[in-house]
Amino acid sequence: MPPITPLTKRLIVLNAIVFVLMMVLSFSPTILVGVVRWFGITPDMWFPLPPVWQLVTYGFMHDTGGLSHLLFNMLGLFFFGSMVEREVGSRRMGIAYFGAMFAGGFAHLIAGWIGNGATPALGASGAVLGILVAAAVLQPNAKVIFIIFPMTLKVLVTIVVAMDAFALLTAFRDGGGDGVAHWVHLGGAAFGFIWARMGFIHVDWQERHRQKRQQASHQQELDANLHMDELLVKIQKQGITSLSDKERTFLKEMSERRK
Repeated sequence: MPPITPLTKRLIVLNAIVFVLMMVLSFSPTILVGVVRWFGITPDMWFPLPPVWQLVTYGFMHDTGGLSHLLFNMLGLFFFGSMVEREVGSRRMGIAYFGAMFAGGFAHLIAGWIGNGATPALGASGAVLGILVAAAVLQPNAKVIFIIFPMTLKVLVTIVVAMDAFALLTAFRDGGGDGVAHWVHLGGAAFGFIWARMGFIHVDWQERHRQKRQQASHQQELDANLHMDELLVKIQKQGITSLSDKERTFLKEMSERRK
């Protein structure tokens, strides 16, 4: 049992709170159906004005018909979310988690637009599977127990993704569905693989953005000082009257900044 990490713990708690609220709403089926339609990923609602909040809210809602949907997702998040968070940190793990959630949501939207777009998708499965795949890329030979069988993490991921792909192909063959949002799973898995394989999961995007802004500000300051030196030379050679209104304003601003 690995020690639970901070972000993973908060995500599990938030999912549990939303599940309890949905259980309360389930005593009024009409209200629950409306909530699921508005906050799950529902492709036919995306025209003409897209409800973009669904890309986040769907990932915290689970089927209230039983505990298995929530339980298996939270177990996966507990084990593999903690593994990834310990290796790359909370911020990077969070970006990977929500990125997989968005990717799974978009995959369901595209599949819904092509086929039947009235069925909402719910659950953290896409995000959790994205984290599971990312964990397998980061630590492919880590030992895990699947039911009672010991195997490496890369073998476990191969089995899980293959099962989803097989179920999706079976649904196509039979012309129906099994009530599982396989496109969400596969979209999240694809994102997790690419994000970890390309090394993006190790990048601190917030820090990178801060450094770029700092570099841009420093370069702007250098350019301003250079321009001021040019104007001072111009004044020395041609006099203050040679400056344009724009150049005079620039000199005034620089003078006030240096005070």
